[in-house]
Amino acid sequence: MLVACAHSSSEEAAKSEAEEQLSTLYLRTCGGTRVEACFNRAGRHLKGDGLPKDEARAATLYELGCNGGDTRSCVGLGQLKEEGRGVAKDEAGAAKLYQQACEQNVGEGCGRLALLYGEGRGVEKRQDQAVHFFQLGCIHSDGLSCNNLGVLKLMGAFGLTQDVAGGMDLLVKACNAEVVSACLTMANEFQDGSRVRKDPELAVSYFRQACDLGSKTACERAALPGSAAVTATPEPAPSAEDGAKLAKIRGMCDAPGTGEVKGMACYLMGVAYEKGGSVKQNPGRATVFYKHACDNEVPEGCEAMRRMLGLTPEGAPRPEPKQSVLDSLRLNLPEPRPEPRPEPKQSVLESLRLDPARVKPARRVVPMATATVLDPVARLDAACRAGRANACTRLGLLRRWGM
Repeated sequence: MLVACAHSSSEEAAKSEAEEQLSTLYLRTCGGTRVEACFNRAGRHLKGDGLPKDEARAATLYELGCNGGDTRSCVGLGQLKEEGRGVAKDEAGAAKLYQQACEQNVGEGCGRLALLYGEGRGVEKRQDQAVHFFQLGCIHSDGLSCNNLGVLKLMGAFGLTQDVAGGMDLLVKACNAEVVSACLTMANEFQDGSRVRKDPELAVSYFRQACDLGSKTACERAALPGSAAVTATPEPAPSAEDGAKLAKIRGMCDAPGTGEVKGMACYLMGVAYEKGGSVKQNPGRATVFYKHACDNEVPEGCEAMRRMLGLTPEGAPRPEPKQSVLDSLRLNLPEPRPEPRPEPKQSVLESLRLDPARVKPARRVVPMATATVLDPVARLDAACRAGRANACTRLGLLRRWGM
């Protein structure tokens, strides 16, 4: 036991000494004691940000970081090898580095590897592998992967069956991740109207979103006919009261669990982002909130989501909220459901054992007749009167919020 203890102590001492040596190396070479410092310093050398612009030095730092286990550095080194900047051009070596990063759930590594498979550079050209790695990249939050996969689904390319709804959904996700090309694609789709419903208003909204991300072309195309090009729009500054109400609704939407109260809160957030009420207008975020509302069984959310994805027919009526978003935000929303009441005492239970002859018969639930009207409020009212508690809840919420 003493020998084993001594052996363990010597191993820990050796490990501690190695870590100290690495920290010293990182401090001298990268300006920090952790391996992440190498990635940060390499990026500064690439841009010339406070340090001399030196791609060869950046490649050395990326390699040091990658060998130290920083997968972002592996992607950085792979990109330099792929492009032949600061090091010899080596697309096969770049593919191995991207693969290494992708296996550690780095979305950018998956996305860059997918591009190599799609073009057959450094690896065998395989469209199925390109699709696979785009999917992995999108799952791991790489906006470019979502954009590229969305375009492939929209066009039905790389062996995929054309899926307009799925493609538009992925492009929304990429646009929300600040991929300018995704916002421009959405704008062009709504402007052209060949695959989705033609909607000039939504096209302008997405051009504005791309303009806010720095696209000069989008700023020019976001202008209404006969007016000058728009500029990036600042974030609106709501009043303290409106900001607090919006934060409360957002909290209800983001809260764990499911339910119609959560769904209606998400629907209101969607309206806020679509109309630009107390927040900067953002059609992509509006679509996401409408989707959350739909997932929580709010039909208005499903309808709005399909409309925002261009899946409703051209000329279809576009329902508007009966009140402005700010008015909706000023209403008192339902408070969270109270904690369950404690169990009654045994004496109370005993008192409930009534004479059966005095017990009133249970109310019979009347089946609801088939609705013959399309007005959702009338349908909910009919369902509520027929004993559908769920319909009563929704009708109460709609009336309380004046919708």
